[in-house]
Amino acid sequence: MNPVKLLRQKIYQGSRKYNFNASADTDAIETFEVAFGLELDPLFKNFLELCDGGMIMEYEASFYIDMTEDEPDSPKNSSNYFFTLNEIQEYYIDAKLFSWFFEDDFEGVYPLIPIAKTPDHQLILMLSQNMMSVESPLFLAKEGDTVENIHPCAENFDSFLEKYIEHDGFPPLPINTYISLSSFINNHDILEGCVGKESYEAIVQRTTAMISLFPKDAWAYNERGIAHRENGHRNLALQDFNTSITLEEKAFFYFCRGDLLSDHGSSRKALIDLDIAVKLEPGDHLYLCSRAEAFFKLGHYDKAITDCNSVLAENGIDELALMVRCRAYRAIGSHEKADADSALLDDLQR
Repeated sequence: MNPVKLLRQKIYQGSRKYNFNASADTDAIETFEVAFGLELDPLFKNFLELCDGGMIMEYEASFYIDMTEDEPDSPKNSSNYFFTLNEIQEYYIDAKLFSWFFEDDFEGVYPLIPIAKTPDHQLILMLSQNMMSVESPLFLAKEGDTVENIHPCAENFDSFLEKYIEHDGFPPLPINTYISLSSFINNHDILEGCVGKESYEAIVQRTTAMISLFPKDAWAYNERGIAHRENGHRNLALQDFNTSITLEEKAFFYFCRGDLLSDHGSSRKALIDLDIAVKLEPGDHLYLCSRAEAFFKLGHYDKAITDCNSVLAENGIDELALMVRCRAYRAIGSHEKADADSALLDDLQR
């Protein structure tokens, strides 16, 4: 029998050791997948649609009555516990934030999804299904492990759930150790599926889903705004940049809005935003060069040159600073200085 159907049958029989939640909302599952660029194993999605996390407890519920007053999570901590969809999301964000198992500079869709934990606090993980063409094994990992010393605890979710029910919630782990996570990732080109340029539509869909999960996620609004801008939707971009700044006053958000305004002829408004960006992060060369460009468009050539000089004092071959300064020098009639900047630019671009 399909193990999810078997679990449903066991739950309906009313065993007091079976402590599972009501079903997860199908739309919520889909939103989670879209927001993070993941695809859950179909059988695991069926499991969530049956019960949004839970466990087969070691003892019947009556055993924990006195204990749970002081330790409400005692049954959960002593069982092989399946996370709720919200808990999966929280564990996933933490893992992604710290690039657990991967290099600190890892970029792309984080492929490992924590779905459960063991009584000794090891995580049970599966790989996102859209990263590969085979079913994902389940991997057993603890904090500090690396991809080289992590091995599967089950061939797939189906076999794990079958063993889980067969052993009344406490299957022997690991069930097999036939290959390391590192080898599996390399053999199936998992990381290649984690990176790559998203289409405009995909970015908007993902960030919109993220916003539905986290309405105050300023970075999601800003990322969607950048996508809108790159695809010519100025008003949509401006709306998202406005929202991101309302939620969180980050220099980068002011830069994005200021740069958009500058490109569309609103140099005075752009200068206000770019000035704020520079004040929030005075050492950022991009913000200084962008403010210099706004100064130039408004005819404040000396101020444009001052910003460019600040950048070039630290990096004498910054091309953006040289280009803006070259034009500013010409505007004030300093043609020899402009020619020197122009010659240096030509050398750099050869």
